Amino acid sequence: MTEFDPPRLLAYTWGPSTLRFELEPDGDSCRLVFTDTLPREETAKNAAGWEVCLASLEARLAGEEPPETDWSNLHAHYAGRFGVDPEVGRRAMREYSDSAG
Repeated sequence: MTEFDPPRLLAYTWGPSTLRFELEPDGDSCRLVFTDTLPREETAKNAAGWEVCLASLEARLAGEEPPETDWSNLHAHYAGRFGVDPEVGRRAMREYSDSAG
């Protein structure tokens, strides 16, 4: 953990990433500002993963079921957008799948 100021801020390292979650007042609710500082080659993998996770969080907070998402398609989109080798994310997903069972 690198920063902790409840209930406003939480930051920590996770592998090569530094994750920062900040809550800011926004009228009667709040806004989540999320930052993932990471090596460039990890950007497509993490962007796709966080899009899936944050869409799920948004749905759950609204009392809804999370949307169906295709990480592989999101990952390919981000790899092209960021100009990074998609094999880094594919390899990580294969390793995750192998370890999960």
